Amino acid sequence: MADKAGDAIQVARKMMRKFLALALAGRKAEMTAAWGRLGFVVDEDGVALGNGVDLDFLPPGEASLVGFSGEADAHLSERPSAIFGGECHFTLAPTRKIRVPVHLNGAIGLSSVAFLADDPADHAELLSKVTGQRAMLATSAGLEIDLGGQRLLVLTPAAFAFRFGGAAPANCGFRLGGLTFQVASLGWTEKVLHAKGVATKIQAGRLLAGDSEDLGAALAFETN
Repeated sequence: MADKAGDAIQVARKMMRKFLALALAGRKAEMTAAWGRLGFVVDEDGVALGNGVDLDFLPPGEASLVGFSGEADAHLSERPSAIFGGECHFTLAPTRKIRVPVHLNGAIGLSSVAFLADDPADHAELLSKVTGQRAMLATSAGLEIDLGGQRLLVLTPAAFAFRFGGAAPANCGFRLGGLTFQVASLGWTEKVLHAKGVATKIQAGRLLAGDSEDLGAALAFETN
């Protein structure tokens, strides 16, 4: 019985897709400067976020793009906008060499990606197929899917506002809203950001920083 349970866990892990690439819409020069002010290393390839995740920038007006690892299937070969709405596309990202820069702000890796939806539960079945994960936590705040060291969150506007400290847009079908990074020390990260003239605040044990309009998403830092 134990062997069968272990086999099932290994199969589930093999099917699990993780974040590999993110692309946010905005003017590249301005986005590059904004992410640089937050202590990230930004080069011609964008920002290497740790956990093997790369961030790049799309032209203004484009839908944000989220790339997962894994083999293609019918669910991701369909046009994503037909599933999630035009403000967020999902695709599969090719395997790439992992870059591991040392970010001045102490960011070790990408902890979670938070999406906004008026009714998170409406997206549970499709997200299960996209991520390869059937298990998820459903609460009044929304959905949480464990991707093995990364988390995918789908939050209601109210829950998003509490988590990221700002008003969330109303009537959102489905959109990428916020990124959270793991750091070794919130004190160090806060010190670096203050030295760069970035306003910060602590909310619910997490450090919030930057302007989401400049960065393409709301940003937070946490220690676990």
